Amino acid sequence: MPTYECSFLDESGQIVRTEMFRAPADLEARREVMTRMTRVGRFAGYELWVEGRKVVVERPVGAPTA
Repeated sequence: MPTYECSFLDESGQIVRTEMFRAPADLEARREVMTRMTRVGRFAGYELWVEGRKVVVERPVGAPTA
């Protein structure tokens, strides 16, 4: 199973927390991120990576993209 790295973002798009976890595939990893975001409730977005490949980036509205 691959190891995913998720960086949770605040309203300004800054990383406030990073977690690593294992998941069988991208879809399950994205579901896990949504569960973690819902549980904590203070994140505005996230970046999800696996083995150097960007899976998805969900940035807060108005946050810088760089």
